[in-house]
Amino acid sequence: SRRCSSCMLLLTGLCCVLTAEALTERQAERVGSEDSAFMEWFNSIGAKAHNVQVMQFEGMGRGVGATTKIKKYDPVLSVPLDYVLCRQTALKTDDQKVRVALGSIRDDTDVVAMLMMREMAMGKDSKWAPYLKVLPAQVSLPFFFSETELAALQHPGEVAKSRQTRAKYEAAYNMLKKSGALEKVMAGTKK
Repeated sequence: SRRCSSCMLLLTGLCCVLTAEALTERQAERVGSEDSAFMEWFNSIGAKAHNVQVMQFEGMGRGVGATTKIKKYDPVLSVPLDYVLCRQTALKTDDQKVRVALGSIRDDTDVVAMLMMREMAMGKDSKWAPYLKVLPAQVSLPFFFSETELAALQHPGEVAKSRQTRAKYEAAYNMLKKSGALEKVMAGTKK
């Protein structure tokens, strides 16, 4: 379905997010171990990577890089639907209270965000643990910037857009918290 295609794009996009950090030797070992665990998990769930692999990009961090030329419409990643972070998958959770809480959320982005928060809080008990482990701890996007950082942008349009986006996400979070959905979704997790 179209929604699942969008979710696949979300999964692909999350796989491709890069973190900006230079790796020390010790960090490189840890990252290599995490990458190996991720690829083992990725293959074990029946997912396939076509002409791409997880790579380290100097000065940028971890990402997905092409191993050969990829043509328009060539498949890049295929992931079983049960492992795609989307509304459909979220509503298959075994916990009925969590399922009802997630089902009450209208916005698909909020559903996926809540599912990811829950799964991250579950740690190694999450079926997505190896995937979540390779995601960056922090993503540098303007709507996460402090007021000082926003002022440094020196672009009034981008500053206004960033503040608007931040306000939108804060309002959504507060609404989910006030409705009790956040508490219900996070019930039974470690954090």
